[in-house]
Amino acid sequence: MVDAKNLKTNEWDESYRNRDNFVFYPHEEIIRFFARYISKRVGIHDYQPRHQLAETPKVLDVGCGIGRHLVFAVKTGVDVYGIDLSAQAIDTAKAWLAQEGWTLSEARLQQGSITTMPWQDACFDFAFSHGVLDSMYFDIARAGIVELARVMKPRGLFYCDLIFGDAADVLIETQHEYGTVQSYYTRARIDQLMAGCFLLKEVVLIQRENQTSTHTDKRWHLVLERLSV
Repeated sequence: MVDAKNLKTNEWDESYRNRDNFVFYPHEEIIRFFARYISKRVGIHDYQPRHQLAETPKVLDVGCGIGRHLVFAVKTGVDVYGIDLSAQAIDTAKAWLAQEGWTLSEARLQQGSITTMPWQDACFDFAFSHGVLDSMYFDIARAGIVELARVMKPRGLFYCDLIFGDAADVLIETQHEYGTVQSYYTRARIDQLMAGCFLLKEVVLIQRENQTSTHTDKRWHLVLERLSV
């Protein structure tokens, strides 16, 4: 059982009230994941399916925030769902989608923890998560992965990214995302996180180095396949 206080719900609500995480453009790696496996944009309003499914794929945004990837995904024609811990984020996502002319039902856009998702077993064909699983304690991320495996179909594909580093779980003390958690990942820790749930299909490590400062950002970008039951 995950300790509710360790989820940092209040801290994330405060972060979204401060607009710390108001990002409006889809991440390049999410676009690449869609274009390769789900749906690729081939015209101003045209998308070409990349999947081999007979029906419209059901796609879950795990930790959807204010909805930047929901807005992107819904335009590709998939049946999109989202969940986020922060009620503040979900309210903003609903307002943004409505402004864009889209409405996701309460069943499709949920406030809640990824450790106890409201959907049935083997529900989703694809899932993705950007900047989420490394923003929580490892035991919560692991519980979330087990839960994600439950709601995904066997051999369904999942994209996520994780920050690289040898440290474990660090409490954030800076103003940005104050009081939340940053968790760092080695390859061995990734294997531990995904064990028994997902098979690594693609592993890319991307480093961005600021040449005018000492700051370096290094992240894992992963495509994983839900293990067959």
